[in-house]
Amino acid sequence: MTLDLFDGAGRAVRLTRGEFALLAALARQAGRVVSRDRLLDAVSGRSAGAFDRSIDNMVARLRRKIERDAKKPHLIVTVPGVGYKFVAPSPQREAPPRPCTAASDFSLLVLPFASLGDAALLSHFANGVSTMLAVVLRHVVGGTILGQEARCSVATDVTPAIGRRLGARYVICGCVRRSGDRLRVNASLTDAQTGAQIWAERIDGGLTDLFSFEAEVTARIARAIELELIEVESRGCGDRRNVSSPTDLVTSGRGYLNRPRSAENLRRARALFESALRLDGGRPEAIAELAQTRISDALNGWSSDPAAQVRDAEALATRAIEMNPRFAYAYYLKGLTRRVQERQEQALAALDRAIQLTPSLAPAHVELGFTRQVLERGSSAFAHAYDGLTRARRISPRDPVLANWLCGLGVAHVQIGESAEGIRLPNESIGLNPLPPAVATLAAAYALTGEEAQARRVFSDFTRQWTYETLHNFSMRIFADRRIFPRSRIYAGLRKAGPPEL
Repeated sequence: MTLDLFDGAGRAVRLTRGEFALLAALARQAGRVVSRDRLLDAVSGRSAGAFDRSIDNMVARLRRKIERDAKKPHLIVTVPGVGYKFVAPSPQREAPPRPCTAASDFSLLVLPFASLGDAALLSHFANGVSTMLAVVLRHVVGGTILGQEARCSVATDVTPAIGRRLGARYVICGCVRRSGDRLRVNASLTDAQTGAQIWAERIDGGLTDLFSFEAEVTARIARAIELELIEVESRGCGDRRNVSSPTDLVTSGRGYLNRPRSAENLRRARALFESALRLDGGRPEAIAELAQTRISDALNGWSSDPAAQVRDAEALATRAIEMNPRFAYAYYLKGLTRRVQERQEQALAALDRAIQLTPSLAPAHVELGFTRQVLERGSSAFAHAYDGLTRARRISPRDPVLANWLCGLGVAHVQIGESAEGIRLPNESIGLNPLPPAVATLAAAYALTGEEAQARRVFSDFTRQWTYETLHNFSMRIFADRRIFPRSRIYAGLRKAGPPEL
């Protein structure tokens, strides 16, 4: 097996499994001398014999691949009679500002996750996580993913110098530990240029179903890295005075969509995506993101013609799919528009396709659960909605649109008269992001259960924050499920909470 990496000039550097393990073992001890015996143990798990020169031969091959001059090595130096030492390049005292680029313009190095203990079990699990993670990230963040062909499990606490040397902007590494019947996965994302750790997370699970846990870990890390990179890259664009290229415009727009939903954030994101498409109309990611702003406007009631916005969003999502038939995010948006249009079977097919392509797409799991809830009905229907929400929260526990998901489920409970969940879920949603639908749902739920004082308090908050609202225009909204308005329980609850017109 081989591992394709890239040098600073973008040229491919193909390492064997052993060469990569050797490089990682040296980099872990950067600046320190590592004996031949320890290096052989790291590479092959055996001790060196008195005349064993296999490490020397491997070092020579590695030097020819990564050194500018293998006869005068500067990275891997020989310490006579002892072993070898990795000398990390001296960092610049002040790194120049990094230009803002799109996902397709940066590179991530996915290092094989280390297995710490129980080599037989953990090695396969760690190898599976890092290998699948590289494949998934290629689809969800784009860019150049370095390391997707790796099939080895080596220690991963390497310095950012490896990432810089191999031309990567970010380095992803991690390890797997076992304690009894429990597994713990630690993962981190580091800026290779500055050495700063951007994100780190610990994920715990059991040994009962390793395949499911491996899939969950991969999806959770991929989603977290996707959201972190959107924030980091969009912040880099925001530091520039002129954001004029299509790439920069899309990146900046994604930054606004990555924040809790608000009318202002959507307006800014939409303007940026429209500007990007005026410069380059063939960017499926810009088209899909524009569709997201359209459907979000309709679902949150920030559109004067929500039905037209939904139709526009569906057309944009279809166009993005035609340009890239494996674009999971576009399938998710198409499924969402069809669900709102009450074309539930078609929504189910599109959402299922999105999850098949990218299991880490947390919003697709939520919408799939809601769709199955509508299709099944009956007493067990809510199990599908909760299953989708639970899966999405496991994948993305701090997702920027978590408040919207909780609100949607709360609406469904109020509609069938389940007051306890109809109060709890909107309250939790408001704690994350006080959107108008969640506040209105909570006021209605309190009124319908006879808690008049609470209903008036929440209703007063609603009318104070959204002075432009009337009961009529609120009833015209399409949010959570268009069938709830008009003549819905929430509509009746709002009338009980306040005067006939807001």
